[in-house]
Amino acid sequence: MELPQLTLYFDLDRITFIGDPHRGARAVNPLLYFIQFRTFLRYNIFWPPAGSDLAKYPATDRVPFTLERIVPVETVETLSGKQVKLLHHESKGETVHISQGELLDFLSVLNPALYYALGFYLRGCENPSYLLVEYYKAVEAIRHVFGGEAPFLDALKPFGVVRDEYKTFARNSNDVEMAPLDIGRHAPKPDAELYAVDLRRMLVQPRSRDVIEQATRLCRAVVDGYMRYLLAQPR
Repeated sequence: MELPQLTLYFDLDRITFIGDPHRGARAVNPLLYFIQFRTFLRYNIFWPPAGSDLAKYPATDRVPFTLERIVPVETVETLSGKQVKLLHHESKGETVHISQGELLDFLSVLNPALYYALGFYLRGCENPSYLLVEYYKAVEAIRHVFGGEAPFLDALKPFGVVRDEYKTFARNSNDVEMAPLDIGRHAPKPDAELYAVDLRRMLVQPRSRDVIEQATRLCRAVVDGYMRYLLAQPR
């Protein structure tokens, strides 16, 4: 895939690039962050190894990424003569495409706040014990651009950021009294009952699942919304 100062070559488990060693190379890490954000897949990106045959790669403006998504499945069974609802999880195949246009749009609006937000979000994904800490920093990096909570929410509301969702996320992240979480940003007050999020049982522990799903959804909405906000600005 051809980009300004940069050409990307996609394999099953890695991305190779060639390009301008100064201007092009500076875009490599942000592009990798964006691709990971969009595909949910963790890639490494390399200069081409010696002897690589880059001529074998067909040119493309749209790359498919295949992944498996874990989805909840509800069934009804009869136990001891009574019908009960049971919940289990299954994997479902899915293909996510990234186009040349998306990458060009991303590079056209890339700024430090967006770069920080992507980096913090991905670090939260890789270190779930600190998930709310890193997600909050991702949202905060963008909120600082607007100078405060109210203008931040007003600016991103047309682009999918919901005030109540943000308030829930902030409350869960910063709670020290009502029902503080062990993955939260602050230590609880001495008389508060700490709620431990069991990451091993996250999918079947409703409160843990709800908190993590809500936080992830809000953080991604803020990053997506900020990119859409930047693209909508006159240039």
